[in-house]
Amino acid sequence: GLRILTFMGAVFESSDYLDCIAPENISDASLLAAWEALSPRQSDAGADLVILANTLPDARINRLAPSLFPNRRYDKRRTSVCPYLPLPDNEESLFKQLSKNMKSTLRRTRNKINKDPRFTIDRVEDPDELDESVQNLFTLHNMRFTDKGQATKFNYEQRGAFHKRIAAVWLKQDRLRFYRVLYDDSAIGYLYCYYHNNTILYMQAGFHPDYGKYGLGNQLMLRAMNEGMENGAVEFDFMRGNESYKYKWTSLFRELFTTRIALTSRGARLLLKDALLTHIKQFIRQFIPKK
Repeated sequence: GLRILTFMGAVFESSDYLDCIAPENISDASLLAAWEALSPRQSDAGADLVILANTLPDARINRLAPSLFPNRRYDKRRTSVCPYLPLPDNEESLFKQLSKNMKSTLRRTRNKINKDPRFTIDRVEDPDELDESVQNLFTLHNMRFTDKGQATKFNYEQRGAFHKRIAAVWLKQDRLRFYRVLYDDSAIGYLYCYYHNNTILYMQAGFHPDYGKYGLGNQLMLRAMNEGMENGAVEFDFMRGNESYKYKWTSLFRELFTTRIALTSRGARLLLKDALLTHIKQFIRQFIPKK
């Protein structure tokens, strides 16, 4: 099969903002020298195709790529966006950034929750509660998607063990922001975030479909933002995905790109084939009536 050189962990649910991992004080020249020393084959690095997925336009790897792989056929495409919300100092200032509709919705659903003493919103901070909470997150996430008739790749059998381990590490380092909604002491919703570089990073969420009228997702995000602002957070990053609920909070987003670089004739043929298919599709679309 086609030999591919790519970032470690670059799968469908890989991290956003991928890049080479190196301290800023290490020069580009030093990184290029290290690559030349480590590259198994100078002609093609032992691969037919290099795939640099989920990178920002100014990622260091994009700057280095022309020197790492000179005189090669390139294909660069925007593959996704990451909406984000700059955080001010307090909720009052935050609400000034939101639409009238969104402010009204947040206040209305918060009042509903506050008037019902059976609701509790808290943060999972006890290590003994972590494994059960991660499993509940998966269960509720899948319940919600099943209720909507949609499929999800956030599957406990495949990914549960990893998230239990990484959540435990982040909890010890005070980087885990794992919010929970209880109703009569039963978990009905979770918001699973990380905290890094004064930014709240949205990882995943899960909610019981029977409680949709309470807007649990928005309330947990508001709780995360408020706690974040109290502790110096400057941004809430919704991460990759174009879901409509994110744009109720913000109109700002960062673009993610995937660059493919052909190192052999096999890789070049694949890029040429894909380029041809893209042009054919664009040509055909000209003759399809718009709805």
